[in-house]
Amino acid sequence: AGLPPNVVTYTSLIDALCRGGEVARAVALLRTMLERSIEPNAITCNALFNGCLQHGEVLLAREVLSYMTSAGIAPSAHSFTTLLHAAASRRRLTATPHTERGGATKSGAAFALLLRQLAAAASRPPQA
Repeated sequence: AGLPPNVVTYTSLIDALCRGGEVARAVALLRTMLERSIEPNAITCNALFNGCLQHGEVLLAREVLSYMTSAGIAPSAHSFTTLLHAAASRRRLTATPHTERGGATKSGAAFALLLRQLAAAASRPPQA
């Protein structure tokens, strides 16, 4: 009957769905994965996190980040870059404190701060 899907199979499908703008379906697939006791890895979570940000699902991206943190999965440098691009595209974020060399820019706290600011900016009406 074939091989059962594994983390690589699910990650590939989640990534493809996110790239195609089907973020809700990607989230549903992640839930199915968890229900089948297949643990997502950093690549799985980062694919979903990046897809959420790229398609404007900032609040959902926060949920993914929260899951990652609780599961002990660190966001990648690519995810941090994606977050910065999303923030720059909104152009309404305030500067983050403590961004000197080796400071908070590399920490999870700075990552979470940027994500909170992006979520706040997404909820404000567009500026003229």
